[in-house]
Amino acid sequence: VLPICGYRKTPQSIMVALLGVAACLLVAFGSQKSMSVKAFLLCNFAIHLAIATVSILMQGMMSGMAQKETTNTSVRSQLLEFVWPLSYLMAFLGTISAGVLAAFDMTRLNYLVVLACILSVAVPASLNFFCEEPVQPHQLVEIRNTFTEHWQIPAVSAAILLCNLAMSLVTLSCSSFAGAAVSMLGSLTIAFLGLALLPDQLGKMIFFLIFAGMSRYQLQGAEMYFLSDSVQEYQDGPHFSKSFISGAWFGTDVIAISFGMYLGSRLGKGWTYRGFCVAVSSLMMLLSMPGVLFYLRWNTALGVPDPLMAVLAKACVGVGNGMQAIGLFVAFTFLCPDTMEATVYGLLMGTFNLADGQASGSLVLHMLGVNPKGSPGESSQFENMWVAAACQPILCFAVTVLLQRCLPAEEMFHSLVFENSSSIPASSLEAGDKLDETPSKAPEG
Repeated sequence: VLPICGYRKTPQSIMVALLGVAACLLVAFGSQKSMSVKAFLLCNFAIHLAIATVSILMQGMMSGMAQKETTNTSVRSQLLEFVWPLSYLMAFLGTISAGVLAAFDMTRLNYLVVLACILSVAVPASLNFFCEEPVQPHQLVEIRNTFTEHWQIPAVSAAILLCNLAMSLVTLSCSSFAGAAVSMLGSLTIAFLGLALLPDQLGKMIFFLIFAGMSRYQLQGAEMYFLSDSVQEYQDGPHFSKSFISGAWFGTDVIAISFGMYLGSRLGKGWTYRGFCVAVSSLMMLLSMPGVLFYLRWNTALGVPDPLMAVLAKACVGVGNGMQAIGLFVAFTFLCPDTMEATVYGLLMGTFNLADGQASGSLVLHMLGVNPKGSPGESSQFENMWVAAACQPILCFAVTVLLQRCLPAEEMFHSLVFENSSSIPASSLEAGDKLDETPSKAPEG
């Protein structure tokens, strides 16, 4: 809408990258005395702004590339098979480097690693990595007309931003529980706002993401205490070291998610989005069982060492999470219309991150009495951890089945934007009617 020198991606990427580089240098080499807490938070905000902006622009470009392959679905699937698993493998390398630097008390050097990552994108962008051509005046008029026609998309995006700001302010000024409640209320507002304002298929996807995300509530807050509490705090706990948690635990999670994404992109061919998401949700009930046994501490009675059981539980859940995520990310890619790829992708990923299950997880754990704080003698706080872990996949499956009509009825890796059109599909009702006649998976598999 507001190009710089006729370009809509390259200058913006370079500007935020320079801002992120400056912030990384300030944190890496600035002294604690000279940098206040507010300055540190502003630097981290600038770093995250740079990463998020470049990431959304690149994902929008990826969406445009996939949409152009209108006749070759194998190229589309191969593109996504490469991009998403590779991104998580790079995250694994980042996790390992962070753990190693923290072990040697060189945490600040992590910001130099982030700086190198930002430069790895900023430099190619300055060399026209986006293969962008200057926008002509008549093209700019068409682009602005498209945004005016779909004004609801930026409006809902702004509402998501306000929701995040409100949650952060309430959490800082009141409590994390109050922040979780505000986040839940804001997420529900976004769900119904998107359903009312956005084009039919996009609005349904927003609605599904909110409720599916809340059903996949997270246990990470209590989980960290479960893993790391000492003998005085949790006598029967696994008592893992920080190096094990930051290395083996998180490393296993990232590798498993990456493998799950690759596996999902391979196995998803021939499935509809609806059938694939329901199938993976049902599989998650089985994959979550090692984690339930670990929280019950039954592995000790079976003679399975805690490190092995922890890695197994994390690997199983990670593979399932990766398969769930790739099904949604593929839909995100093919829901983005021409000239609005980054905007729509940003809206979908913003909704996905808003409903990440952290807020609902806090409320569920609070109701179950799982509120560890690292205090001596808090073993009773973990008695119902297994209940939360066992109920989560069941709730997720129920929500996915009930709301499956909100997902596209088309096969995965097929465009959800009308051919030779820049508009979002107004409805997928016709395809949904055909769903009863077509099996979720093609016979040839």
